[in-house]
This record gives sequence, C-alpha cells and structure tokens, in this order.
Amino acid sequence: MSMSLEAFHESLVRDVFRGPVSDAEALAIMAVLHHYRIGVRPEVLSDTKERLLSAITQRDAAACVAALWAGTDDTNRASYAHWYWEWNTKGCAETPEGLPDWLTMRCCWAKSRIEAHPDVEKLELEDQ
Repeated sequence: MSMSLEAFHESLVRDVFRGPVSDAEALAIMAVLHHYRIGVRPEVLSDTKERLLSAITQRDAAACVAALWAGTDDTNRASYAHWYWEWNTKGCAETPEGLPDWLTMRCCWAKSRIEAHPDVEKLELEDQ
C-alpha cells in the first residue's frame, strides 16, 4: 500500500505495535524513530522517490507513539506533549550512546520489530 511520507512513520508504528505497550516500550519506539534512518521498499511512498528516510524529530516521534492511544480513554498518553515531556524528563538523549541502560534493551526490541515490517528494508543510525 502506498502512502505519503507524512503518514508513513505513524502508520508504521500503529502497524508494528498493535495492542498496549508500556511507557518504557513507547520511549524505546521514540528512540528508534529519532535515532535511525529507515530504508523502505520502492513502492511504499506515494509522494517521494526517497527510499532512505531521515530519523524524525523528538516531537514527531512523540506524535507517532501518541497515535497508539488515539481513540482510547487515555487522553494523556494520546497527546504528543505527554511523550515529548516523558522523553525530556527521563534522561533520554540525542545519541543512542547517551540513552539510559533501562532503555537500551527495549530499543533493541523496538528496532527488531520495526525491521521485521514488510515495508522496511533496513534501519541505520542517523549521522550524529
């Protein structure tokens, strides 16, 4: 299915992480989206020929994670502002090496789940 670049990351997160995730898992998903470029198959995006998508901002990653709670009674977690605040108060960092130990293993879990999605060809660290 072809989609716009703007819709891609949120759609990917909703596709890969169905069902509830813990707060720590949500932050790990944010970390992967924020630190890794995503290589996609040629037919995935409708509005660009780009195949290696840049890592996204903390705010955009927060919005993707918040989408997991869209339509639920948890309006707090359904807000990107909640996740942006969590990211910036839980010691999350601008580089993968700076992430707290409790988050590193969860990032491996999130990364492997995203890599297994059929629209994703690869993940690679964004240049720092």
